[in-house]
Amino acid sequence: MSGLAVTSLVLGVLGFVPPLSLVSFGFSIGAFRRISRRSQRGFGLAVGGLVFSCFWGLVTVAVAVLLAFVFHDLSSGPERGPDGRPKYAGPAGQWYLKAGDCATDYLSPSRDHDPDDYQVVPCDQPHRYEVFAVVHIPGGASYPGVDAVSETAERLCQERQSGTERPRGAGMGMSYPSAAAWWVPGDHEALCYYSSATEWTGPVKPATPTGTPTTV
Repeated sequence: MSGLAVTSLVLGVLGFVPPLSLVSFGFSIGAFRRISRRSQRGFGLAVGGLVFSCFWGLVTVAVAVLLAFVFHDLSSGPERGPDGRPKYAGPAGQWYLKAGDCATDYLSPSRDHDPDDYQVVPCDQPHRYEVFAVVHIPGGASYPGVDAVSETAERLCQERQSGTERPRGAGMGMSYPSAAAWWVPGDHEALCYYSSATEWTGPVKPATPTGTPTTV
């Protein structure tokens, strides 16, 4: 019995780990050559290893392509000018937004919504939403949990809003990463924004001399 054939089958079954599928493919090819030279048994096992390795390889490619499209949608949006601001209005993904960006619609309280739920517009156009800060939520690879992430995001956003003058009638909101966003792309950032039921024109003004935001 060819040891290479047995190894190729075992590694092929475990090929959902990308490197193992490649190793299994190599062992399968080696098994075919050794079996033909030494008249060993295990041709069927080598074929099984080859099939499994190819299957997991195709799955890996498909997942990579899907993630590439998802990440592109989440980061897509209108072209930015030399000043870093959007040149024109248009749909934008969650990861497109940065401090100073404005939109006409509200944002979902989490990051697992359709990335085209709102329209980004230049801030000199009427809007109901503006990101006034982007804050980093500390933590390692393990997701702290929704409650911990939301509480930290709220605290950090409240600290940052003292550096701005809140638009009249607007309230503060935040958008924080979901567990999937935390684990896969390593997204630890929360968006701090002002939103209002009525539109306003112009970007958020700097804080008053006392550093206190305008009362709603």
